[in-house]
Amino acid sequence: MTKPIYKRSAWIIPIEQVSPNVYRTGQDLSFDKMTGKVQLTEEEKAKYPFVVDPTASYRLSDRTKFDITVDSMGVPSVPRDYAMYNLVLLSGDIAKDKIQYDSATMKYIGYFYDKESEAARYNQIDDLRYEAETLIRDAKLDFRKKVALLLNYKMPDKEFFINLSVVSDDVLKRELVKAAREHPELLMSCFPERNPGVDKEMFVVELLHYNIISQKADGDIYSGSKYIGNSIEDVVKSLSKQDMQPDISKWNIQLAELKGSVPLGERMYAPSPARDNVHTLTPVERFEEYVGRMKAAILDEDVEAAMGYMTHARTSYRDVVKDHPEYKFDFSKYEKMISGLGIDAKKEALRKELSEKTLEELQAKIKHHMTAYKEEECKEFWEDKEKLIDYMVSKK
Repeated sequence: MTKPIYKRSAWIIPIEQVSPNVYRTGQDLSFDKMTGKVQLTEEEKAKYPFVVDPTASYRLSDRTKFDITVDSMGVPSVPRDYAMYNLVLLSGDIAKDKIQYDSATMKYIGYFYDKESEAARYNQIDDLRYEAETLIRDAKLDFRKKVALLLNYKMPDKEFFINLSVVSDDVLKRELVKAAREHPELLMSCFPERNPGVDKEMFVVELLHYNIISQKADGDIYSGSKYIGNSIEDVVKSLSKQDMQPDISKWNIQLAELKGSVPLGERMYAPSPARDNVHTLTPVERFEEYVGRMKAAILDEDVEAAMGYMTHARTSYRDVVKDHPEYKFDFSKYEKMISGLGIDAKKEALRKELSEKTLEELQAKIKHHMTAYKEEECKEFWEDKEKLIDYMVSKK
């Protein structure tokens, strides 16, 4: 145990008196039994081989060592050390380790130094950081944006805040990786596989971000003039109500439109000038509108939307070159990008499908004479399901 401010003199362990003849010692004994006036039962003697006397004065010096090991039955190796250790923790003045001490240095006057437990705890923290960082690095851009919106809401005291309207993709990723290192458990709670149901919270914060619903200064949330809750959690609870289903359907359409997966001229919920103006824009303006949304869809890895905007861009490009023959645009570059997204999506779908099959089913599929797979190419990993899946995906 170390106590920087008590290095020269012993520290008296404070014992809290809850009421007359009732003290907090960590031992479930009466005052008379703790002070020796009444004998302990055999069961109590086995449970408390060393009894803390609340009327006694227990002093500890800095660097005092404690053996708090217990056997398989929970019996401490050194009863006095075990009792004193728990009594010190009950005081609330000494942290159980340096990690706890560092988290609230103004609260504690010292901490117990335990090399093994600290190593285990730091390893646990490092593992959590690695897991959280891996999740965010593997996430697609659109999901990262949702995580950022949710962290903007969840992070205490605005320690984390990202303005998605101005942040670049690289800065977004960097800030989320930083959050994964500093708040791994909180970041992982933003992923449905770690926190089932969080997708509903993401849905609500997206609605707020795109101003589909609004939150007043007092916290109340409205859809137009309709009150729907006084917090994000409150709105999430209301999503399961039957009378909310029409609103949810409308919100999903609005989100798709505002995120760019529906061409401007075809939007149901866009303001009427936006729908009308797409036909009154100059050919170049109309073309660049579609190209911009195509690029956004590519960044979001939304193959279907990207292909749709590519089609609209090709159609509108004819009018552009009529007025501006010198106007050049490299369609092949973006076709390759979209095609690559499509291939990746198909391979991912195939991998998911194959992972649900047994090893025997995969082997039977490879043996089938109508497939492109060759059994002889798989001899070295015939009994390894993951490698068989990698092989089958690579053939597509």
